[in-house]
Amino acid sequence: MRTVAPPGWASSTDLVRLAGITYRQVDHWTSVGWLRPPDPSPGSGAQRHYPPAEVVVAYVMGALVRAGVAAEPAALAARTAQVEHTGWVAVLDGGVNVAGRLPARLAP
Repeated sequence: MRTVAPPGWASSTDLVRLAGITYRQVDHWTSVGWLRPPDPSPGSGAQRHYPPAEVVVAYVMGALVRAGVAAEPAALAARTAQVEHTGWVAVLDGGVNVAGRLPARLAP
């Protein structure tokens, strides 16, 4: 059953496009708890919806993974990243700062 995402929220399909990640990543990262939609398993055939803050987490996590950071540390860093205007700063294990820009469509 397909449902419409609430205003400002993203479906799994939208999340793939907005965060630049694959559907497989969305599904896996959700199943292990790195992405946290309000209802992570709404039932067979139902589509998950992600609030704007989770879209940003997915975007930052995807950027870190593309830069070579393993998924679990990327998830921890993305979850605690400082997001302001059109940029973000994440601190990796060991105190390494990584910064990036957010696309205007994701800026808070």
